[in-house]
Amino acid sequence: MATAPDDLPQCCGNYELLEIIGKGGMAEVFRARARGAHGVRKDVAVKRQLPTAGFQEEYAKMVLDEARISTTLEHPNIVSVHEFCKVDGRYLLVMELVNGRSLAQVNQRIWSHGLAGLDLADVLFVGSEAAGALAYAHAKCDSTGQPLKVVHRDMSPQNILLSWDGVVKVADFGVAMATHRLHHTGLGFIKGKLAYMSPEQARGQEALGGQSDLFSLGIVLWETLARRRLFHDEKDDLKTVGNVHDMRVPPLSEIDPRIPRSVEAILARALARPLTERYQDAQALQEAFLARLSHV
Repeated sequence: MATAPDDLPQCCGNYELLEIIGKGGMAEVFRARARGAHGVRKDVAVKRQLPTAGFQEEYAKMVLDEARISTTLEHPNIVSVHEFCKVDGRYLLVMELVNGRSLAQVNQRIWSHGLAGLDLADVLFVGSEAAGALAYAHAKCDSTGQPLKVVHRDMSPQNILLSWDGVVKVADFGVAMATHRLHHTGLGFIKGKLAYMSPEQARGQEALGGQSDLFSLGIVLWETLARRRLFHDEKDDLKTVGNVHDMRVPPLSEIDPRIPRSVEAILARALARPLTERYQDAQALQEAFLARLSHV
C-alpha cells in the first residue's frame, strides 16, 4: 500500500518524489515525476538509498550491479532502468513505473478475503510472460557475444508486476548473478526470499543456472493456483529452508479438483528437484504454458 509522508512531495535532483510505494532494509521506492525541458513531465519509479543504510560502499556496489545488469535488458516483460545517479550523497536507480499491482498484492487480497482466485487462463498467461522474460535474460549476451549468464535469483510474487493494461513485468534483477558483475556474493551468503528459492540456491554453495529461476517461478504459480503457501513457515526460517529441500509438493488436483492434470504436470516438472528432470530452459517452460493456454 502506498504511503504519503508529511514531507512529500519533495525534490530529489531532477525528480519530484510523490509517494512511497515500497521500502526495504537498504532502500525505499517512490512514485516520482521526472522534470524535463520545456515543462515535459514523466512518471517513473525511483529507488533511493536509505540514509541509515549501513555499509555504504557495499550498497553502492550492489546498486551499481543492478544498474549495469538491468540497463542491458530490453524486453517488453522486464522493468526497464532509465538512469543510475547520486543525489545529495544517496544513490538513485530510476526505473519504468508500472501502474498496477504485484502478484503478491493480488494474491494477498484474494487469500485474505476468501476470493475465488485468478482464472486458470490468467495464471497460465502470467507464467508464460514471466518465463519469456527469463528466457531472454538467461540468453542475454554482451557486446562481444559472450553470454552474460544472468540468473534472477529472486523470482517471487513481489517481483512479478501486473499492470492495469494487462502487461506482465518482471522486476528487480538487482540480486542477479552475471559473470561481468562487479560485486560477488560471498560463499554461503544467500540472496533472495527463502520460501521461493530452489534447493540448489538454498544450499548456497553452488553456481546457479537458469533452472533455479524456473523452480522459483514454479513455486509462485503453484501458490497462486493453490491459494496457499508451499514451503513458507511463518515461525522458523530454518524450517522454511528445510521445506525447500525436503517437503513433498502436493498435487494441485488434490487441493482443487478443477485444476487440469496437464497444468499440474507442467508445474510438477518446473518443481522437480533433480535438474535432469526439470525444464532445461525457460523457453521450454514458456512453450508448455502457451500450449496449455491455447486449450483453455
